[in-house]
Amino acid sequence: MENVSRILETRELQDKHTGENIWNAAKAILEEFGAWCSNNIYTTDNAANMKLAMRQQTWLGCAGHNLNLVLSHTLRDQTPNPDDDPGQEDFMTDIFQLISVCKTIIAHVKRSRIQEVQLDTTVATRWNSILTVGACQCR
Repeated sequence: MENVSRILETRELQDKHTGENIWNAAKAILEEFGAWCSNNIYTTDNAANMKLAMRQQTWLGCAGHNLNLVLSHTLRDQTPNPDDDPGQEDFMTDIFQLISVCKTIIAHVKRSRIQEVQLDTTVATRWNSILTVGACQCR
């Protein structure tokens, strides 16, 4: 069996973003497209209202979102204590410098219009964008 991912619709939810309202809107879209099935498996972020919306369904937390949260917290600019791990400060400095250099290169290539493929930097809310950028996928 092959996993399939589809975006059926993107709509603004005018009502309060409660679990019940989110589920009602999602189910209405699924029914509209003939995609409602009792054995669907849903993947969302891990927000409490999304978990609540999917409480009666088979639900998985998004691994990309989880990874993004871990990396966001890990790479936050913190002042490491060299007494805890003497190499930690150099390691984090190297990571921040690498990310900065990559962003600078991408910005330069975009400004110069010499690119043959679409280059993108990562976007925090596009959880798998780091994987897409890292894999050099074209659009």
